Amino acid sequence: MPTLLCTGCSSGLGLQALRHLYSHVPSTTSPASPSWRLIIGARDVAATQARLATIVPSQIPKPHVLHLDLESFESVRTFSDQVKLLVEGSGAESTPESSRARTDAPDRHQGGIQCILLNAGVYTAKFEALSGGWCKEAIVNTFAQHMLLHLVSPLLKPTSSVPHPRIIVTSSGLHTKVPASSVASLPTILKSPSTLSMERYRSTKFTQMANAHYWKSTLKTRDVDVVAISPGFVPTSGLNRESSAWTRFFLRWVLWWFPFVSTDEQGGKCISSAIPSLVTAEADQALEDPPLSKWLQETRSNDGVLYIDVHGKPINPHPAMLEQGRALWHEWSPSIETMRAWQ
Repeated sequence: MPTLLCTGCSSGLGLQALRHLYSHVPSTTSPASPSWRLIIGARDVAATQARLATIVPSQIPKPHVLHLDLESFESVRTFSDQVKLLVEGSGAESTPESSRARTDAPDRHQGGIQCILLNAGVYTAKFEALSGGWCKEAIVNTFAQHMLLHLVSPLLKPTSSVPHPRIIVTSSGLHTKVPASSVASLPTILKSPSTLSMERYRSTKFTQMANAHYWKSTLKTRDVDVVAISPGFVPTSGLNRESSAWTRFFLRWVLWWFPFVSTDEQGGKCISSAIPSLVTAEADQALEDPPLSKWLQETRSNDGVLYIDVHGKPINPHPAMLEQGRALWHEWSPSIETMRAWQ
C-alpha cells in the first residue's frame, strides 16, 4: 500500500483535501484497487485523530498521526525519525525470517513514501521571531518543511501503483505579487518587526516556491515530480485565525461572497487533485492522473515546477524563479547544518 505523508492536514484545506481523497475509496481494497496509507504530522494529535476518524473509511488502515510542531527544528527531526521507523521498520529486530517476509511482501507492503503533501502554513497578525531571527512565517512556511524534505526525501520510492513519487506544495498566487525589486531584500523583510503581515506571508510563499524549484532540480535524477498548487483565495480556510475578530468576520461573512473567492471545498479538491491517482493491477500501462500527466511529462525534462491554479490549469510562477534560477533556489534552501546553527 503506497504511503502519503502530510503536513497541515489536521484542519482547513488540508483536511478537506483528505476528505475528498477518501470519498473515492472503493468499499473494499486489494492489490488490484489500492488506497493510501496516511502518515500525518500535527500539533494536536488527539484532535487530528478524531477528525480523521470521520473521513477515513474503516477498510483503510488507521492513519498514523505523529506530533509535529513546525516552529521547532528539533520537533521536525523527531518527527522524521518516527516516520523512518514506520516506513522502514528500522526499529524492529532484523531476522532472516523478517527480512524474507519484507522481500516477499506484495506491493501494498513495500517500504518508502510515494507522496509528500506540504500543506502547512501560517499567517500571523504580529511579528514573532523564531530561529535565526526569522519570522514565524519563514520558519513554518519554508524552512521547517524544507528541513523535513532533507530528512525524508531519501524515503521517496516508486511502486507499481505510483511509478513517479511526488512532492506537492500548497502555494499561493500571492507569491507573484512580490516586486522584483524586493527579491534581494527578502532576508531583511522576513526578519524585520516593522514588516506588515501580508508582506511577510507573500514573501514566504515566494521563498517556498524557490524551495520547490530547488527540490525539483535536486531530485530530478530520481524521477520525483514536484507540483505546486494554488487553491485560490479561501477566506474561510482558518489561515487568518490570529487576525482580529473584525477581520475574521469580514473574511467569513462579507468577502466570502466576492466572485474571486474559492470555497473550502474547492480549495481542498484542488489540493487533492494533485495527489497521484493509483495505478491498478488491471491497467495495461501506467496511467497517471489526467490531466496532470501530460504537463508532468513536460516538466520531467527540465527543472521547472508544475504550478497549477484552483481551476486545474497550469500557470506561470514568479518570473524570478527562472530568471535567477539556481542562485535563487539555493539561497532559500539552506543545509540542515546551517538551519541547526541558527540561534
